[in-house]
Amino acid sequence: MATISPRNHRFRAYDLEDVLEVDEEEAEELVDVPYSTLVRNYTLVPISSLLFLLGLIILFTSVWPVTPPPTPDNPSPPPSSPNHPWWRPRPSYAGLLVGASAWIISYTLRIPIYTLSTCFNSCTSPFTVAVSTVFSIALEEGLRLGALVILGLRLDDPPASGSEEWDETWPRTGDEAFQKTFWVAVGWAIVEVAWSIAQGYEQLALYRDVLPPSPSFIHNWLSSSSLLPPQSAVDSQNAGQESSDSPIPSDSSESESISHRYVHSALKKSISPTSTINPRRGTSTVNSLYYPATPSTRRPGSALEAGLYGEALLDAEMRELINLQSRVELEMVYGVPPPNIPVFISVLQRIDSILLTVGLTLTISSVWLTELAAASEPSPSPADFFSSSSASAWSSGAVQPHRHTQPSSGEIQSALWRTFPTYVVLTLLHASLALMWTEALPKIGVHTASYAALLVSLGVFFAGLGWWGALS
Repeated sequence: MATISPRNHRFRAYDLEDVLEVDEEEAEELVDVPYSTLVRNYTLVPISSLLFLLGLIILFTSVWPVTPPPTPDNPSPPPSSPNHPWWRPRPSYAGLLVGASAWIISYTLRIPIYTLSTCFNSCTSPFTVAVSTVFSIALEEGLRLGALVILGLRLDDPPASGSEEWDETWPRTGDEAFQKTFWVAVGWAIVEVAWSIAQGYEQLALYRDVLPPSPSFIHNWLSSSSLLPPQSAVDSQNAGQESSDSPIPSDSSESESISHRYVHSALKKSISPTSTINPRRGTSTVNSLYYPATPSTRRPGSALEAGLYGEALLDAEMRELINLQSRVELEMVYGVPPPNIPVFISVLQRIDSILLTVGLTLTISSVWLTELAAASEPSPSPADFFSSSSASAWSSGAVQPHRHTQPSSGEIQSALWRTFPTYVVLTLLHASLALMWTEALPKIGVHTASYAALLVSLGVFFAGLGWWGALS
């Protein structure tokens, strides 16, 4: 089952008449798969997302470990986390917390942005939805940059701005800021993927009453239910089996087979013509037959019980109507019922989300930190650190690298202005991808959108690595 990421999902308002007037001929038939099977298959989504995220953590912390800044005694220090079997990562808990908090804030503000963009839901149109999407993405990218500013990240001992060494080696993956930036992206991705997976389970639950029951559920229900075939039907079936040439099965298996056929025939007789055309649109017959405790199967015995029965029946009908409207809204967004989407596509969407988050964070952090270092007061170059005149100052602590100093407000403002063009480009790229999910998804299909999102996410991911020099 596929899930539109919360990053791209937008709320839309539909009138009840629009929901009930959906063309049944254009609606795609719901898959005939038990709900328990869909939930079991969807478990692959969180498992694969967790494994992919762990793989990225191992990749970033082992292939690109943190290299301490040089000292007079050790001009080329080894990595602080060498690549050996007993290697252990050192996560930045501050980066995880700030990244997760930034995504939660951006997600919380989406509804107010949508409400304002649609003039308090009075002017809902594709244009207002697109405006809401662009503003939400702009806020999201601003919070991504703000998370880096809050953490106070700076490059370790950058050389003079504009020098040959600056152009060739800075920023570098051995910098501690690279690892902290990655942990910000990890915190962001964990919360985003977790919410997307929870949203996927909620969407599956909307189809629970209109999906067929599992064989094990039918067997357990038959063993404890009074809805069994009449004895005459069993005797007639046994008589027919005796007159045939085929071997006679055991009494228990034959009785169970007849019971199954009787139940399925009862189901077919009780299904209305409307639900036969499109069973997911109306009330499920399976729900009323297999769940005898529902209000529709009780009979009131007194005036008080009759009042309680009527109230419970009204609540059940309202819940059914709400679920019906929610299912139609989802199918209008996706173009197909969510249970019809293969699990592989859902897994691919979660991988797209992780790659895009890491790529955007690495790209904006590289530009931001580089511009911040260029706007700061120039520090001595590495050659000056090891000269005879400054070696004593270095060892005595008189000379400190940039990572031990706090940037001034003027430096931050200047760096933000220089980072603004990159911010605009990333916002437009991210907004274009989000508009594909919100506007073009029913036309191009979930499969095409997922593959296109994968290509964009891979491009942004490798672009982020390239900005840090990880591919050289």
